[in-house]
Amino acid sequence: MQNLKLLTFNQLAILKELRTHNSLRALCVKLNINVSNISREVSALEEILKTKLITTSSKGFILTPEGLKASSIAEDIWIKAEKFNSFSETEQDQKTLHTLGGRGYLNLMATKKFSSSPDILKQARLRFLDLSPNEVIQLAVIGILDSIIHFENYDLPSSWMTQTLIKNVQWKIHVQKNHPLTKISKLTMADVLKYPFVLSTSWNGREISANEDGFPMSWSQRKKGLEAQSALMALQIVANTDQVVFLPELFDDLISTEKITTVSPSDLVEISKNLFISVHTSRVSIKLFNLFIEKFKKGENYEKNYSASFSQLN
Repeated sequence: MQNLKLLTFNQLAILKELRTHNSLRALCVKLNINVSNISREVSALEEILKTKLITTSSKGFILTPEGLKASSIAEDIWIKAEKFNSFSETEQDQKTLHTLGGRGYLNLMATKKFSSSPDILKQARLRFLDLSPNEVIQLAVIGILDSIIHFENYDLPSSWMTQTLIKNVQWKIHVQKNHPLTKISKLTMADVLKYPFVLSTSWNGREISANEDGFPMSWSQRKKGLEAQSALMALQIVANTDQVVFLPELFDDLISTEKITTVSPSDLVEISKNLFISVHTSRVSIKLFNLFIEKFKKGENYEKNYSASFSQLN
């Protein structure tokens, strides 16, 4: 059932309702969709999931064992989606609410950039969700998120589009301003490895797990320090201990440079990653997309290149 991530929200709604109906006509009444569209969507579901979902007769349809399993999974996904969507809002709020998900420090950066733009605030009321990489994928698949700012290379559904925001963001070792490492003139990796690294962790739906931080040495080769779910918490730990953390250099306006600095061992291979923005193309207008981009890249217009990918919204 891995192909469930390819489903649209409407297809997910149809799939979850199959187990509670025995005729396509009754399903049409429930979902307010005509019969031909229902039949077409069921056929599309079977093609996507590579399995037969129903067998039809003159009296209606019967779910196959595979169909019952798929419908049950869709029901579980739908319930999770409703929990995230159960915020109390006015009708006008629902029309303009835009949900942006990602790691906490990236959300904080986006908050600083986007909330200062009157044009963005006219287009949408922003909701920021701090999420682990696993949670980002889950909520993108079930239709909760409208956009994501991220470093990871996510395998998102075809309804999403990804664009680079910042190229080659440098990743550095962050330490306390007066850390002993700052006083070594010819710093090497051997010096750095004497100190514990703050361990990045997140909840994966079953347990708390360690995240790879991009450092060119595995956790088994380093001392593990305190655990933190967010980069901002990791930086607070670094500011008050001798521990170190490997993070992107994006914090100039987010942290006090009086407390934290970076060090560069001579034998550390330079690490850089691109920062991306991904948007749900059927729910994000070209205008809002361009406004997001402009806050990162002044003077560049992406509308000509990407307008074909979007459903134009008024």
